[in-house]
Amino acid sequence: MALNSTVLSDSNGIFSDWIEIYNPTESAVNLLNWSLTDDSTKIDKWKFPEVILPANGYLIVFASDKNISANGYELHTNFKLSGSGEYLGLFDPSENEATVFSPSFPPQKTDVSYGYYDVTFLFSTNPTPGTENIFPTTQSTPAPVFNKKHGFYTTSFDVAITSDTSSSKIYYTTNGDTPGELTGILYMQPVSITTTTVLRTIAVNEGMLPSSVMTATYLFLQDVINQPNNPPGYPAKWGPYTVIPDTAIADYEMDPEITQDPKYSGLMEEALLAIPTISIVTDKDNIFSRIPDSLSGGIYIYTGAPDDNEVPELGNDWERPASIEYFDRNGTKEFQVNCGLKLHGGHSRRPEKTPKHSFTIIFREKYGISKLRYPLFDADATDEFNSIVLRATYGNTWLHMNHSERKHTQLIRDLWAKDTHLDMGLPAGHGNYAHLYINGLYWGIYNPTEHIDEDFAETYLGGDKSDYDIIKDYGEVVSGDRIIWNAMFTLARAGLADNTNYQKIQGKNPDGTINPSFPAYLDVENLIDYMIINFYGANWDWDHHNWIAIRNRINPGEGFQFFSWDTEHILENVSSNILSENNSGNPSEVFQLLLENSEFKQLFADRVQKHCFNVGALTPEVAKNRWMKRADEIDTAIVAESARWGDYRRDVHRFNSNGPFYLYDRQFWLDEQSFLVNSYFPNRTATFITQLKDAGMFPNINAPQLFINGIPLTSDVVKAGDTLTMSFDGSTAYYTIDGNDPEIWGEPSSTAVVYTGPIVLPTSTSFKTRVFYRDEWSALVDINVSIASALQQLKITELHYHPLAPDTLDAKDFEFVELKNTGNAIDIGGVKFMSGISYTFPPNTVADSGSFIIIASNKISFASYYGFSPFDEYSGSLDNSGEKLVILSSQSDTLVSMMYDDEFPWPIAADGGGYSLVSVEANPNDNPNDPSYWRLSGMINGSPGSDDLITNVELTTKNYYPKEFRLYQNYPNPFNPATQISYSIPRSSYVTLNVYNLLGQKVETLFEGLKQPGIYKVTFDGSGLASGIYLYQLKADNFLNTKKLLLLK
Repeated sequence: MALNSTVLSDSNGIFSDWIEIYNPTESAVNLLNWSLTDDSTKIDKWKFPEVILPANGYLIVFASDKNISANGYELHTNFKLSGSGEYLGLFDPSENEATVFSPSFPPQKTDVSYGYYDVTFLFSTNPTPGTENIFPTTQSTPAPVFNKKHGFYTTSFDVAITSDTSSSKIYYTTNGDTPGELTGILYMQPVSITTTTVLRTIAVNEGMLPSSVMTATYLFLQDVINQPNNPPGYPAKWGPYTVIPDTAIADYEMDPEITQDPKYSGLMEEALLAIPTISIVTDKDNIFSRIPDSLSGGIYIYTGAPDDNEVPELGNDWERPASIEYFDRNGTKEFQVNCGLKLHGGHSRRPEKTPKHSFTIIFREKYGISKLRYPLFDADATDEFNSIVLRATYGNTWLHMNHSERKHTQLIRDLWAKDTHLDMGLPAGHGNYAHLYINGLYWGIYNPTEHIDEDFAETYLGGDKSDYDIIKDYGEVVSGDRIIWNAMFTLARAGLADNTNYQKIQGKNPDGTINPSFPAYLDVENLIDYMIINFYGANWDWDHHNWIAIRNRINPGEGFQFFSWDTEHILENVSSNILSENNSGNPSEVFQLLLENSEFKQLFADRVQKHCFNVGALTPEVAKNRWMKRADEIDTAIVAESARWGDYRRDVHRFNSNGPFYLYDRQFWLDEQSFLVNSYFPNRTATFITQLKDAGMFPNINAPQLFINGIPLTSDVVKAGDTLTMSFDGSTAYYTIDGNDPEIWGEPSSTAVVYTGPIVLPTSTSFKTRVFYRDEWSALVDINVSIASALQQLKITELHYHPLAPDTLDAKDFEFVELKNTGNAIDIGGVKFMSGISYTFPPNTVADSGSFIIIASNKISFASYYGFSPFDEYSGSLDNSGEKLVILSSQSDTLVSMMYDDEFPWPIAADGGGYSLVSVEANPNDNPNDPSYWRLSGMINGSPGSDDLITNVELTTKNYYPKEFRLYQNYPNPFNPATQISYSIPRSSYVTLNVYNLLGQKVETLFEGLKQPGIYKVTFDGSGLASGIYLYQLKADNFLNTKKLLLLK
């Protein structure tokens, strides 16, 4: 079962994928060195331990990627299963095939198993893991399989289509339409593929439901390069225009002026291979039907555009079934799944504005899978998606109605803005590039990106998706409601100059302390960084629309956060200035009201200093490199885009008479890139700072410039003994190394030091400095200088993974992780939890020497219970049954990797007994994977934020009562000569704990007598016994359980 949602959970309560192994013989089989794999080139990817599978017996192996292969333990492979289908093989120790799905098992459905029945495999809506397979009377026919993978081909070939059910009839189509008995060709022999083809197939069987439709796109690049303007079966006209008369002229051609140009003809194939390919395949009528009906109308004919001449927004939100394939030039990255397809966007749906529309891909159970599980974006992004947006890009493209925008074509601006968000440490949508084909017709370069909706919020911000308010564009409610949004504007319009409302909008008292009774309306720092990006880029098509705001109603954190979307009109003119942007009811209005507050204005200036100086995200070289990273991805691919759409405004539809009308090619793209790299980025930052100073939004006095060993600062990671110096204008520079601002209330702070000369850096430290000159303070230079090896001193010292919740509250809301800096002060900005829970420390997060950093599941619940606020909250939750936690540095070096557990020898009372796990040593240096690293906290609910000073905590305690009888696996096992055996008693009981040999003879009685409720452990010493397997048995009331232990001498 590759999509297990509710059928079978592992011992940790996780519904992982699973594989059932069956022994059909009359003899037991030792599975030692048998293997499972999802990689045909690595037969022994995961090997079985010594496990005896009885005759006619069953064994469940979870495909969870946990990699557990030990006798006596639940088995977990080191890979997961793909719901869209993939290779899977079971091999014996000699690497002979036992069962192999090649090239793949078919796409799966949630909670539907795919099991063996009568020499074939069938789907079952009644899964029976660990027992005989049972199939409903009405079965789905197994999906047919192609013997050739989708991808790129240069010569003709035949495709064999096979079914696991010999009585099935197979039908296929080659025009994109859904095959069936009436619409398809009956498969009799391999299908000859001689040209670009979309092959779709279905299997039907009398008395069974039809199979799912399988699709494979075979691309011949010379066919793509010579794509005509009149492909057979496709209309010459598309949908009606919305604000002008007539109907859109269809355009399919790859322009020979590009494809046959000596400058580009030799690049065409490489251009089409340079980035991954996405192929959408669907019935032609789903795209081009002229029936104006919500069920059968074509979504490229009735686009749902605003101000539609016929019926307003006719076609809006129409969704059609389709297939989506993804593959690269080598076939190493690939999937194919069935999905929903609809158009995406606002005014870009208007046919007169652009013929190249954006799409939303939706994954629903009715199409086959409810989520796409695939690592589509970079490592920091999720690999599970309910939907994906394929952005065509409209503003500043060769398709725009105005040459003033066509000349700016880069296809990078929106993605650059999102990348900048991420580089600033803010959450943002991830994206990349792909060539899109529709039914085998090349459609151009698209930008697959995450859909910023409630699913996105749940994934990256935590909580439940139903808890989010999401507001966008013209105040439209995407999710939740506008109650807090409106209240935020009411509070802001009442005036923010005074600190009372300024702090209140952040959920704080006038002195800046958190007030749990105040809702946190606005994440002020997030808003500032968001505004800086748009101000720097001079985004003129904003903020009356093209923005998204998200806040969790239940656990609001800092308040509304803001996200870039359709940021296409930025980075155009070095001198552009939009600092006065102020649109009622939009983010800019709140920002302008906040500028009335002096504390906010200083914070804004400090954030500008952070991002626009030293090595900040908007410094010339950093901003340019971020741009060029994306430009390099499509440097060659842009040739294919120019062949597809570069002639549209010249040859197909001019819209207006205002030219010029060129054939836009890669040289236009390179010219604009040259302007950005050589003029815009080198000059924009300084121009931007001047604009801010002129507007009174940034101090006139410059902040200090920092040098390491006489070289301008380029990294906050240095070597011990390096020397820091400063240059500055004005009379005095003050600095601190204790994390405090050197200025408070207009005066030097108590710990501020006057800079007089070079500063030697023996240890990691927080360094903050400002210049004071003529009654004005500069912006803050705030860096956290880290000695390269110092991050290893960051330790997990307390873990509260299964709390006792007060009253009826959710226990998970009281989880927390405590980190301690056991060395000198360090900058942990960019340090991130990458497994178990998700959290990234924001830039410039300083952990002082000996300080504790608490991140919690729920900040409000934590603060209400412990009386102080944690540093922040993480996404996800800690597994009550144990899991792996991994902490990485900003450079992706592993700082901590540990697997905790809820079973002995781990302190058991931490699992729901109210205690937390705390490190035995206050400043530990041992391996956190070793249970002896940990003990129970001295008090119920733990001791977050301080060393746990009580060291004589017993494993058994009157304050903890187990919920069930339980006998735990001994530890260590194997052992020599002694091992520990633990057991739990939920009520007063007469208990017997004996050890036996394999002949059933009692070797030793470890305990016999009355025990009160609690958790107990005893030591079994096998010094006088021979090596071998022994049994230990617990009897208590009606409870009886026996386990094995292995003595090895």
